[in-house]
Amino acid sequence: MAGSNGEVTQLLRAAREGEDEALDRVFPLVYEQLERLARSVRHRSGADAATTGVMVEEAFQRLLPDGDLEYRDRLHFFRLAAKAMREVLVDAAVRRAEEGAGMAGGGVSLVGDVPGVSAENIQALDGALRALEHFSPQQARIVELRMFGGLTAAEVGDALELSADEVNQELRMARAWITARLADSAED
Repeated sequence: MAGSNGEVTQLLRAAREGEDEALDRVFPLVYEQLERLARSVRHRSGADAATTGVMVEEAFQRLLPDGDLEYRDRLHFFRLAAKAMREVLVDAAVRRAEEGAGMAGGGVSLVGDVPGVSAENIQALDGALRALEHFSPQQARIVELRMFGGLTAAEVGDALELSADEVNQELRMARAWITARLADSAED
């Protein structure tokens, strides 16, 4: 990831302590990672290339503090970035559905290992993730970090204080749960 762990963490701490310029200096350091994530999400969702920058900017805007800054470190920042990217994608799906256009890319898998999750049913995925948050908050965070945060199993493990093997095991269970939930939703 762009920017060293220490540099991003130091800047986030400085921002938390009231140094306004620190957060401005974080954006260029994390932009590449956010852009890579947005490109990946854009590609899987079938959105056009022009939306990548828009997704990054919208996600970053959601990350700007509106009160007490709570970023503890770089991994915590990317946990929140994953959540912001998820919100951006869901909001875009809602807007497109309201416009009656539907999202392009029919049948393109948004999550390669979760059958049936495509651009058309990102809202169903979001509902399944919200339900999973009640059933297993840890599994929901793992899915969100891997899918919307673009973090590796090792990075997710670092963020959640788990081993990469534990992350992969939890991810397998979460995928099965989400797949079943989406299948149930499709039958209703």
